[in-house]
Amino acid sequence: MFSWKFIKGNAASALPDAYSIVLTQSAATALFGNADPINKIIKVDNEYDAKVTAIVADVPGNSTFQFDFINAFNYSNEFLKQAMNNWQNSSWDVYIQPNPRTNMSLLEKNITEIKYQNDADDKKISTYFAFPMSKWRLYSDFKNGKNTGGMIEYVKLFTIIALIILLIACVNFMNLSTARSEKRAKEVGVRKTFGSGKRQLILQFFFESMILVFIAFILSSTGIVYLTSAILSILL
Repeated sequence: MFSWKFIKGNAASALPDAYSIVLTQSAATALFGNADPINKIIKVDNEYDAKVTAIVADVPGNSTFQFDFINAFNYSNEFLKQAMNNWQNSSWDVYIQPNPRTNMSLLEKNITEIKYQNDADDKKISTYFAFPMSKWRLYSDFKNGKNTGGMIEYVKLFTIIALIILLIACVNFMNLSTARSEKRAKEVGVRKTFGSGKRQLILQFFFESMILVFIAFILSSTGIVYLTSAILSILL
């Protein structure tokens, strides 16, 4: 389900039991330096020893998931035994990977029905639904169990601002073009004298404008790329 890159070890045998642990590369370096961390023992939460079974690459800074290690549930733990049978417990997130052709509305309905069947205290008030990863970044805000937006609000705001700026730029361009046309009146007269028609003059001015816009687009795009790269290098 998750595509974390394994530097040492592999996903199939990374967590054979509750006393195994997978470290990120940064965590492994911080704990063991340049030594090979595989099969080394570390103490977790000052409670139990765990053997390092694999090393994964550091999680990208723009990832929703951020962690230094991964370990498995210890199902022999009494607290976990009780928690796993408590249908009101919401301590952990649950991730599923349904078949691409799955009817998500039916799946969500079935999940809700299972909750009602196993929780006598839930008077069929709660409703459960799946929230796709593709919406985590832009639609992460919820209120009373309903999605209220998130980062998408900034996208909409910046889009509106961009359109306003573009409209202002178009008006300014038209004003400048009109002002320049007065200075080029003699040129137009000379061209008409040599037989240029109205259509030719329109096409000439149109293509001149398109070339100018194209050059401006290339320059602005290049500037945006360099500016974005500079900002990301500072932040990351």
